[in-house]
Amino acid sequence: MLGLALLTACQPTSPTPVIGYINAKKVMQQYHGTATHRQVIEQQALRWQRSLDSLTSALHQQQLPPAQQTTQVGHYRELLQQRVRQAGEAADQQLIQEVNAYLKQFGAQHHYTFILGATESGNIVYADSANDVTARVIVGLNQQYDHQRRPSR
Repeated sequence: MLGLALLTACQPTSPTPVIGYINAKKVMQQYHGTATHRQVIEQQALRWQRSLDSLTSALHQQQLPPAQQTTQVGHYRELLQQRVRQAGEAADQQLIQEVNAYLKQFGAQHHYTFILGATESGNIVYADSANDVTARVIVGLNQQYDHQRRPSR
Protein backbone atom coordinates (compact mmCIF):
# COMPACT_ATOMS: atom_id res chain seq x y z
CA MET A 1 0.00 0.00 0.00
CA LEU A 2 2.85 2.38 0.84
CA GLY A 3 4.36 1.68 -2.60
CA LEU A 4 1.13 2.72 -4.31
CA ALA A 5 0.99 5.94 -2.26
CA LEU A 6 4.59 6.78 -3.17
CA LEU A 7 3.98 5.97 -6.81
CA THR A 8 0.95 8.25 -6.86
CA ALA A 9 2.82 11.02 -5.04
CA CYS A 10 5.71 10.89 -7.51
CA GLN A 11 3.50 11.12 -10.60
CA PRO A 12 3.40 14.59 -12.12
CA THR A 13 0.12 16.27 -11.42
CA SER A 14 -1.77 17.51 -14.41
CA PRO A 15 -3.02 21.06 -14.18
CA THR A 16 -6.66 21.51 -13.36
CA PRO A 17 -8.55 22.42 -16.51
CA VAL A 18 -9.85 25.96 -16.60
CA ILE A 19 -13.21 25.99 -18.34
CA GLY A 20 -15.31 28.95 -19.33
CA TYR A 21 -18.35 29.33 -21.49
CA ILE A 22 -20.04 32.00 -23.53
CA ASN A 23 -23.60 32.62 -24.60
CA ALA A 24 -22.87 32.48 -28.34
CA LYS A 25 -26.08 34.25 -29.36
CA LYS A 26 -25.45 37.12 -26.96
CA VAL A 27 -21.86 37.50 -28.19
CA MET A 28 -22.98 37.69 -31.81
CA GLN A 29 -25.81 40.12 -31.01
CA GLN A 30 -23.64 42.49 -28.99
CA TYR A 31 -20.50 42.31 -31.13
CA HIS A 32 -20.06 45.68 -32.86
CA GLY A 33 -18.88 43.91 -36.01
CA THR A 34 -22.30 42.30 -36.41
CA ALA A 35 -24.03 45.67 -36.82
CA THR A 36 -21.41 46.81 -39.31
CA HIS A 37 -21.76 43.65 -41.39
CA ARG A 38 -25.56 43.93 -41.33
CA GLN A 39 -25.37 47.55 -42.53
CA VAL A 40 -23.18 46.52 -45.46
CA ILE A 41 -25.61 43.75 -46.42
CA GLU A 42 -28.59 46.12 -46.13
CA GLN A 43 -26.83 48.70 -48.34
CA GLN A 44 -26.12 46.03 -50.95
CA ALA A 45 -29.73 44.87 -50.81
CA LEU A 46 -30.94 48.45 -51.33
CA ARG A 47 -28.64 48.89 -54.33
CA TRP A 48 -29.91 45.63 -55.79
CA GLN A 49 -33.52 46.67 -55.14
CA ARG A 50 -32.91 49.95 -56.98
CA SER A 51 -31.42 47.93 -59.83
CA LEU A 52 -34.55 45.76 -59.88
CA ASP A 53 -36.74 48.86 -59.88
CA SER A 54 -34.75 50.28 -62.82
CA LEU A 55 -35.14 47.04 -64.75
CA THR A 56 -38.87 46.99 -64.07
CA SER A 57 -39.18 50.58 -65.29
CA ALA A 58 -37.09 49.89 -68.41
CA LEU A 59 -39.15 46.82 -69.29
CA HIS A 60 -42.35 48.80 -68.83
CA GLN A 61 -41.05 51.52 -71.16
CA GLN A 62 -40.21 48.92 -73.81
CA GLN A 63 -43.88 47.99 -73.79
CA LEU A 64 -43.14 44.29 -73.65
CA PRO A 65 -46.06 41.96 -73.05
CA PRO A 66 -46.89 41.82 -69.32
CA ALA A 67 -46.14 38.08 -69.12
CA GLN A 68 -42.64 38.63 -70.53
CA GLN A 69 -42.02 41.54 -68.15
CA THR A 70 -43.15 39.43 -65.20
CA THR A 71 -40.89 36.55 -66.24
CA GLN A 72 -37.80 38.72 -66.69
CA VAL A 73 -38.39 40.62 -63.45
CA GLY A 74 -39.01 37.34 -61.63
CA HIS A 75 -35.75 35.83 -62.86
CA TYR A 76 -33.81 38.95 -61.91
CA ARG A 77 -35.52 39.09 -58.49
CA GLU A 78 -34.54 35.46 -57.82
CA LEU A 79 -30.95 36.24 -58.81
CA LEU A 80 -30.86 39.24 -56.47
CA GLN A 81 -32.40 37.27 -53.61
CA GLN A 82 -29.74 34.61 -54.10
CA ARG A 83 -27.03 37.28 -54.01
CA VAL A 84 -28.43 38.77 -50.80
CA ARG A 85 -28.57 35.31 -49.23
CA GLN A 86 -24.99 34.53 -50.30
CA ALA A 87 -23.74 37.89 -49.05
CA GLY A 88 -25.45 37.27 -45.71
CA GLU A 89 -23.92 33.80 -45.42
CA ALA A 90 -20.47 35.16 -46.28
CA ALA A 91 -20.87 37.93 -43.68
CA ASP A 92 -21.98 35.37 -41.08
CA GLN A 93 -18.93 33.21 -41.83
CA GLN A 94 -16.64 36.22 -41.50
CA LEU A 95 -18.25 37.18 -38.18
CA ILE A 96 -17.82 33.65 -36.85
CA GLN A 97 -14.17 33.64 -37.92
CA GLU A 98 -13.57 36.99 -36.20
CA VAL A 99 -15.21 35.83 -32.97
CA ASN A 100 -13.42 32.47 -33.00
CA ALA A 101 -10.06 34.16 -33.57
CA TYR A 102 -10.71 36.44 -30.61
CA LEU A 103 -11.84 33.52 -28.44
CA LYS A 104 -8.56 31.71 -29.16
CA GLN A 105 -6.62 34.83 -28.18
CA PHE A 106 -8.78 35.38 -25.08
CA GLY A 107 -8.47 31.74 -24.02
CA ALA A 108 -4.69 31.73 -24.35
CA GLN A 109 -4.31 35.10 -22.62
CA HIS A 110 -6.44 34.02 -19.64
CA HIS A 111 -5.15 30.43 -19.52
CA TYR A 112 -8.42 28.68 -20.34
CA THR A 113 -8.25 25.02 -21.26
CA PHE A 114 -11.71 25.19 -22.83
CA ILE A 115 -14.20 27.89 -23.73
CA LEU A 116 -17.52 26.33 -24.59
CA GLY A 117 -20.33 27.94 -26.52
CA ALA A 118 -23.81 27.74 -25.04
CA THR A 119 -26.48 27.85 -27.72
CA GLU A 120 -30.23 27.66 -27.83
CA SER A 121 -29.99 24.04 -28.96
CA GLY A 122 -28.80 23.17 -25.46
CA ASN A 123 -25.31 21.82 -26.02
CA ILE A 124 -24.45 22.92 -22.48
CA VAL A 125 -27.12 21.65 -20.15
CA TYR A 126 -25.73 23.20 -16.97
CA ALA A 127 -22.84 25.47 -16.13
CA ASP A 128 -22.09 27.49 -13.03
CA SER A 129 -22.53 31.16 -13.88
CA ALA A 130 -19.13 31.83 -12.30
CA ASN A 131 -17.66 30.23 -15.44
CA ASP A 132 -19.63 32.51 -17.78
CA VAL A 133 -17.13 34.73 -19.58
CA THR A 134 -19.66 36.16 -22.06
CA ALA A 135 -19.50 39.74 -20.77
CA ARG A 136 -15.69 39.77 -20.64
CA VAL A 137 -15.50 38.36 -24.17
CA ILE A 138 -17.97 40.93 -25.52
CA VAL A 139 -16.08 43.82 -23.92
CA GLY A 140 -12.70 42.63 -25.20
CA LEU A 141 -13.99 41.71 -28.63
CA ASN A 142 -15.63 45.11 -29.08
CA GLN A 143 -12.56 46.94 -27.80
CA GLN A 144 -10.42 45.08 -30.31
CA TYR A 145 -12.92 45.71 -33.13
CA ASP A 146 -13.32 49.40 -32.30
CA HIS A 147 -9.54 49.84 -32.05
CA GLN A 148 -9.04 48.23 -35.47
CA ARG A 149 -11.74 50.44 -37.03
CA ARG A 150 -10.37 53.64 -35.50
CA PRO A 151 -8.75 55.76 -38.22
CA SER A 152 -4.99 55.97 -37.87
CA ARG A 153 -3.54 59.41 -37.40
